[in-house]
Amino acid sequence: MKQKINWSNHFIELIVVVIGISIAFMLDNWNQEKENQKLEQKYLNSFKNDILSDASRLDSTIIGVENKLTIISKYINEVQNGKVSIEKAEVIIPHLLATYGFSPKQTTFQSLTNNGALNLVSDYKLKEEIVSYYYYYEELKIKEQVLYDYLLAFVLPYVYKNVDFLSGEIVNKAVPNSFEFKNIVTSYFILERQNQEVYKEYKLENSELLKSINQKLD
Repeated sequence: MKQKINWSNHFIELIVVVIGISIAFMLDNWNQEKENQKLEQKYLNSFKNDILSDASRLDSTIIGVENKLTIISKYINEVQNGKVSIEKAEVIIPHLLATYGFSPKQTTFQSLTNNGALNLVSDYKLKEEIVSYYYYYEELKIKEQVLYDYLLAFVLPYVYKNVDFLSGEIVNKAVPNSFEFKNIVTSYFILERQNQEVYKEYKLENSELLKSINQKLD
């Protein structure tokens, strides 16, 4: 005689198994989500430290560039009119040779992008801001390189020919009111002023990103 199969018991057992697997899966997802949240907080705090470091160095760079431009601008009209004195030209030249630069601290960003873990930042808008912040640096870097190339190609050779490096004195007294001196100083002033604007724009990006990170961390 065939034994009657108790389909009800089998169905209940199946339901219990499915529920057990579902609960285990949900618990695993919950644990992973909690772990991701911890990692996100860790990385956001690390981003915050990088951004704060950038802010401090940006402030120093902006102040240095502004001081340089302030001094050159005092004499720029005289230079352009070919009526600047030797003494004033000797004040200008060291500021043409002074260089300022900035590069963001990218430790956290590179770590996340290299590991393909940028998606740990759950807020899509914040993630876009972070990426935009570091990509914006590429524009700044191009402008810095233009000024640096100009310094190497025109300013340094001109100063090397006409200035005594030990005393800082201009050896060729015709230099201050020469057409070449006017072009060099004016072009340098324009390029450095462009950099000044980009530094200020980057500082604004820095402040906005720091604000967004702080809101996420609160």
